Amino acid sequence: ETIKDDLLLYEQVVTQVVYGRPDNGISQEEAKKTLQDYDEAIDSSHRRILALTTERVSTQQRQQQLDGVETARWVASVARAKLLSDDEPGVADQQAIIDLLEPLLTANVKLADRTRRTGYLLLAAAYRALDEMDQVASVMNFALKDFPGDEAIIAESGDAWAAAGNLFRAY
Repeated sequence: ETIKDDLLLYEQVVTQVVYGRPDNGISQEEAKKTLQDYDEAIDSSHRRILALTTERVSTQQRQQQLDGVETARWVASVARAKLLSDDEPGVADQQAIIDLLEPLLTANVKLADRTRRTGYLLLAAAYRALDEMDQVASVMNFALKDFPGDEAIIAESGDAWAAAGNLFRAY
């Protein structure tokens, strides 16, 4: 069993806790605590990987483990943004969501479709709440590249371009 496998198991717990709220009866504070535990597991895993010598694992195996840590960090960022968006976020929360997720647009990391899609939609919603429609449209362009047939993303993209004043790109 590898460190990456450990993080994947923890990711399943985080996904159930964060995305299941409030239907699963877990409070915002309990979800934050679970996410904090996940962050600690990520940091611990990262330290353990860095401590591995090339006698124990190959460079390629080490890189695969580090890629797993990077994926876990992104899962945590999207989950954190989801928690911020749950309870009528203010301007500071919207900006925190943007700060967490804006790098997702250019990150070269393998994420589950659900996580990546959620990240795009949360980022677009944060920009929309701040009335930055050109940014919403830009985010939706990235989302369309990954999810070209997703009707909700297509509609959101068209609405965003129309609201940004670019009717040519809206439809």
